[in-house]
Amino acid sequence: MARTTTGLVTVFGVFALCGLRPAEANERPEIRYSQRYEACSAKAKGSYTHILACMAEEQRYQAVFLNREFGAVMRRLSEPNRKKLLRLQHAWLAGRKQVCPLLADAGTSDLVDQRLCFLEETVRRTDWLKRQ
Repeated sequence: MARTTTGLVTVFGVFALCGLRPAEANERPEIRYSQRYEACSAKAKGSYTHILACMAEEQRYQAVFLNREFGAVMRRLSEPNRKKLLRLQHAWLAGRKQVCPLLADAGTSDLVDQRLCFLEETVRRTDWLKRQ
């Protein structure tokens, strides 16, 4: 438990040093997807193959916004803080795999759940970067 607390203290300290504000625990921004994704999902009509294809396209689309916001924040930071934010971003990417696990014996519906989780986490991260 001390390790977790120390990790949180370190993360919050890095946020403060970078001039960034950590997300509040109860802060859950509304997830917004593109109209294209909404239309694609509606056409999928329960087909996992089509749903996964829609999610993959939307993930690519949302990644563009994530990278744009990340770049904008990076440009505002000093060089040492850029390195810190880059480490935070790498930690977020690794942590996203823990937040959205896919077990070895997972079925197709589990894959859909995992991909939706990745998509939601990407949108949340983009929103967090926008607020920095």
